[in-house]
Amino acid sequence: MDAKDNLARNQDTPPSPEEQANARPPADAPESRSSNEAAEAQKDQSGAATMVIKILKEEDKLETLAVLPVTPEPRRFEQVMESWRRRVVGQDELVHRVAVRLETYYSGLAPRGRPVGVFLLVGPTGCGKTHAVIELARSIAEVGGAKAPALIRIDCAELHDSHEVARLVGAPAGYVGHDNTDSLCDRVQEIHKLKVGPAILLLDEIEKAHPRLDPVLLGIFDAGRLTDGRGTVADFTGWLIFMTSNLGVADAAREARRRVGFAPAAASGSTRVAYHARAAAEARFSPEFMGGLTDTVVATELGPQQIRRVAELELERLIEEVEEWHSGIWIRAHPGVVRAVLEAADYRDYGARRIRTVVDGQVRHAIAHALLDAARTGAPAGAFEIYVEDGRLACRPAGATEGTCGLIAARDLRHAPAPA
Repeated sequence: MDAKDNLARNQDTPPSPEEQANARPPADAPESRSSNEAAEAQKDQSGAATMVIKILKEEDKLETLAVLPVTPEPRRFEQVMESWRRRVVGQDELVHRVAVRLETYYSGLAPRGRPVGVFLLVGPTGCGKTHAVIELARSIAEVGGAKAPALIRIDCAELHDSHEVARLVGAPAGYVGHDNTDSLCDRVQEIHKLKVGPAILLLDEIEKAHPRLDPVLLGIFDAGRLTDGRGTVADFTGWLIFMTSNLGVADAAREARRRVGFAPAAASGSTRVAYHARAAAEARFSPEFMGGLTDTVVATELGPQQIRRVAELELERLIEEVEEWHSGIWIRAHPGVVRAVLEAADYRDYGARRIRTVVDGQVRHAIAHALLDAARTGAPAGAFEIYVEDGRLACRPAGATEGTCGLIAARDLRHAPAPA
């Protein structure tokens, strides 16, 4: 095809990810396997293209060395797991499965040229799938001394159409959006600069993405690399990849109501969800895609006490954040605050899903209002209390009214007596 034919193509619509992949040489082609000496030998024939191959190979080597431990790091592994277990409630099976892959990373035995692990997390809404992954990224960053977690989070509901998938990997030369520097490859290279430990790619609600995303991910699973439209290569060596999904959850719920079906007779709870989730995943994804997964983990539905613990953790997080930002401020909470947060989050229908929204909205606003009032009246810094008034969460200076006994510090919320 000559230059005129290229210009005649529709430049407003980038090709699909499959067309981009076909236009590029495969990762195992002889050119990509050739050494630097072979690249130099071909310089006279291929010119700049050979130099690009040589530069990419050198950068890939540097990036891979930057994200994999050279010697075993048992202490760092233990610190990450200890921090993560404190932050995650009710997902012991998930923590155990991921810990196996983290051991291979921190021992220095993570596979070269592939992610450390690829997980499909299935479970009902509000059980904490996304939260668990985010908290893992925060734990890794905390132990590694980084200010921000090495996490890329993608909402797959935004990749419902094929052109949105093409935008994720970037348009090739000559097409609209070619100069965009916010492709997934660009974001991966920025994450590599943090050098804090295993980085994480989180794909929320993977079943909502267009099927054209599947071959893009399959290339990452198998070869550990992705090339965008500008030729930028992203290396996923040393990464953990998580995909969350509700696949099979509705079918499991219908079976639970009917109490009949083709699932094993003893199936109940997470076993029933696992049965339907795997069947739904095999119907949605290709055998090659399913074969690229390290593990499929069924997230456990949280019980009332576990959901209460999630509310306690979120309140602790907010209170510690406020006390860190404002010197001389102490925040305490009345015993009924946790119950009020749970009721406002409608936990019976949504599980733990809306708890953070309530804490970051209603409780944070109540504290902000109290701090502004105290500053406006010139009151000295000191202790504040979060309480419940007519079913509404509020905050005031401690001791402003009677009945302030029984206040609970952030770290002691878990020991607060549950309301009758």
